[in-house]
Amino acid sequence: MAKKSSTQMMKKQNERSRYVSVDLSVKQKADMKARFPDDSSVFEWLFKMAEEGYRFMVKYDDWNSCHACFVYPEDDDAPNGGFVLVGRGSTPRGAVAGALYRHYVIFEGTWGNRDHQSVDDD
Repeated sequence: MAKKSSTQMMKKQNERSRYVSVDLSVKQKADMKARFPDDSSVFEWLFKMAEEGYRFMVKYDDWNSCHACFVYPEDDDAPNGGFVLVGRGSTPRGAVAGALYRHYVIFEGTWGNRDHQSVDDD
């Protein structure tokens, strides 16, 4: 069987997924920056989440004029299957940190348990 490209996989994921985000309060933004003070802390948690079976796509979001990190489980049958978690920021690092913070702190690993809103980390 031919292997699907990441573009094909993301297109299929987008067709059946709900995007999940939440705005961060000023206090939460400060907490996020304290938890991720440098690149190594972001990468440590990024690798942890990747090992848990998540994929990441980071790109510039022209519509919102910021960087965006889209996170989705590799397996549709995973607990967060059918959802795409979004983090946005002024830098790629900020977008990834925002997605990680939302996953581990705000949603505590279960994305479908809050309202879905747009986000940014500035």
